[in-house]
Amino acid sequence: MRFQMTPPHHPSIPALAGGAAVVHCPNCSAEVNQRFCGHCGQSRHDHSRSLVEIVRELIEHHLFLDGKMMMTLAALLFRPGVLTRAFIEGRRVRFVSPIRLYLFASFAFFLTLWLSGFAMIQFHIPQQALAALAEGSAWQEPVPGTAQSDGPVHSDGPVIEFLRPSRDGEPLSDAVRAHLKLDSDIAKDSADAQKLADFTQRLTDGFSLMLAHPRALNPVLDEWLPRLFIVTLPFTALLLAVFGRGRGLYFVDHVAFALHWQAFLFVAGFLVIGVRLAWPGLALGWPLFLIFSVYSYLAYLRTYPGHWLWAAVKLGVIGSIYGLSLVIDVFALLVYGVSTLPGGA
Repeated sequence: MRFQMTPPHHPSIPALAGGAAVVHCPNCSAEVNQRFCGHCGQSRHDHSRSLVEIVRELIEHHLFLDGKMMMTLAALLFRPGVLTRAFIEGRRVRFVSPIRLYLFASFAFFLTLWLSGFAMIQFHIPQQALAALAEGSAWQEPVPGTAQSDGPVHSDGPVIEFLRPSRDGEPLSDAVRAHLKLDSDIAKDSADAQKLADFTQRLTDGFSLMLAHPRALNPVLDEWLPRLFIVTLPFTALLLAVFGRGRGLYFVDHVAFALHWQAFLFVAGFLVIGVRLAWPGLALGWPLFLIFSVYSYLAYLRTYPGHWLWAAVKLGVIGSIYGLSLVIDVFALLVYGVSTLPGGA
């Protein structure tokens, strides 16, 4: 028995350009005079012409780096709310879908974070805080790091830094270790004193390792933060639906807004890493807060039109509830991450 292989389909350049030659679909053999076959829907474009074409298809369709993605990113960054409004009004071919944009933005952020060697979250204990503990003073609450990298951080408590180059490791001093230990009276009054003491010891050991290796938390955050953001999507959409009822919108429209907003956060994080690669000590806390606030307000007002003051009030309530829940979730994630780090640096 002999088998004859069908020769590969390589239409001529004039045929692909819409010339006089008749092009037949290689899938169903129907005549094709448009970009796609009207019978089976297969593209007339021949994907087997060259290795360059294969690489281009890989970049465009799997990494989403095509003209539509660039146009979508430009609208996301510079025209707040336009993407969600276009989705609601049914103008969806021009831009990338919300879920593809979200996946691309999150992938780009975490890949850039990994390549940069930055610590997503790191703690630093300034000399002033160590001196305060040595004198018997109480610690202040942890504060976000805003100091320049070439100068000392003036704080009476630990400093939390986000998306910065990793600091040199520092040991956990005896004064700090004693400060973190469970009070003996609390341990005696607890029914599960031993379990509580063991958990506190794991936290102390994990904190010690995190100070010595500032990027130690990155694997835990890389694993759980994407899941956390995905879980918060329906919660955010529910808040938007409650405060945006009576507009004839479907729940999926509110999900689209949440996807676009979180995609903006990932793209902003990607840009922050780029800025801090060039200027490591640049303080971005308050500028970023202002940018996020203005962007969120403009996006909300464009998606949910109404009086500007009433929109600001509703967005403030939504943002407060969302922010509080996110802080609680991230704090719980940090406690879990620190407690699971191997003890002792």
